Amino acid sequence: WLFIAQRGLQNPRSIAGIWQSPLSVLTYHNFYHTAPALPPVDMRCRTRYDASDSTIANHQFSQRMTNIMKSTSTVRQAQVARQTKETQITLALDLDGSGRAEVHTGIGFLDHMLTLFAGHGLFDLTVTANGDLHIDDHHTAEDVMICLGKAVDQALGTRQGITRTAHSFVPMDEALALVAIDLGGRPYCVFEADFVTPALGQLGTDLLFHLFESLAIHARMNLHAKVFYGRNDHHKAEALFKALARALDCATQPDPRRAGVPSTKGTLTA
Repeated sequence: WLFIAQRGLQNPRSIAGIWQSPLSVLTYHNFYHTAPALPPVDMRCRTRYDASDSTIANHQFSQRMTNIMKSTSTVRQAQVARQTKETQITLALDLDGSGRAEVHTGIGFLDHMLTLFAGHGLFDLTVTANGDLHIDDHHTAEDVMICLGKAVDQALGTRQGITRTAHSFVPMDEALALVAIDLGGRPYCVFEADFVTPALGQLGTDLLFHLFESLAIHARMNLHAKVFYGRNDHHKAEALFKALARALDCATQPDPRRAGVPSTKGTLTA
């Protein structure tokens, strides 16, 4: 291609002759098939950086990432246990995982949602819950999300260097959902979604708002969730949890331009 470009600059009409030349075609073929392949670029989230990527690997970038890792906890993990007369729960979370999930809550649909939450957010998540399901699903589902929120809060530590705010639109067939997050330390939840069925498996649809609310309160995040449209309740709920995962993944990623807390008041934990 460099040879073609040089010839083209010298004489634009010569480009046509290049393609007619067997030697030039052979040269192009050898270059194309022997040139080293560039490493793939992760475009899941514009704030997820890979210092080994040749497109962004330079001394300045490496120095910024080094400063961030010095100013933040390099292991962003948490373990939470909750023991009450209603539930017994253990939960482990790694914000910088690979999407592995082992979820056993006794509520099949909740297991499904938390598994895809881990997969699409690239979190490693382990949950074991035993609750009073002979009564209903409320206590177990709520307490699991309380534990998840606490784990997010603990894993973030002082929240230095994080991106802090992010949002994600996710379609699921005919349904479209949005989740926007601010990890600013002020808990609030806005949830707008209509469901036509009373339950998804063993999980009541009227409980979905409370699950997002419990997560927001205990993770100390501002969480806005909305389903714009859709016909199938399973699709609506799945779009919401996937959007939650992707927004949280982006919001928790380090910002290479920032070494301190992303707040003009100097703290996100007070």
